[in-house]
Amino acid sequence: MEEVAEQTQEMLSQPKKIKILILRGKPGSGKSYICEKFYAPLGWVHVSADHFFTNARGKYNFNPSQIQVAHDDCYSRTLTAISEGKNVIVDNTNRKLWEFERYITLKGSIRSGREVDVAVFKVASFYGTKKDIPRHVIDRYEIEYETYPGEGQVKVLNGKVIFKN
Repeated sequence: MEEVAEQTQEMLSQPKKIKILILRGKPGSGKSYICEKFYAPLGWVHVSADHFFTNARGKYNFNPSQIQVAHDDCYSRTLTAISEGKNVIVDNTNRKLWEFERYITLKGSIRSGREVDVAVFKVASFYGTKKDIPRHVIDRYEIEYETYPGEGQVKVLNGKVIFKN
């Protein structure tokens, strides 16, 4: 049976609000899959640092010196989307709070005449990654992970997105 976090169920059921869902998780946890399979078809704008590092031919080329630029690009695309009244799903590892705290400050603001709501979820699964990321980098994620108060967990189970508090 699908368990949906109370705050997320309430948030998703309020059409008058612009919604921002922030997905956090180590590489290969399924963040992009959740965005592409479940939210993009519903018209949500999917922003990810991976988009910044992927060229027009689909080749991923991560450059750690550009991570701040990639995060700035995600935030800029989020601001554009919500100013157009669109819901946004942010798909980044977001292991450190600074990487997504500016999105949190948007909660309660008014964009396109509508209030913005924000929810944060850690993707609690690991499927493996298509990117060439060394295993020690993936393992380091849990060690360096900073918990956000009130964040829930999300995973895919039997073709459904399951949210938990």
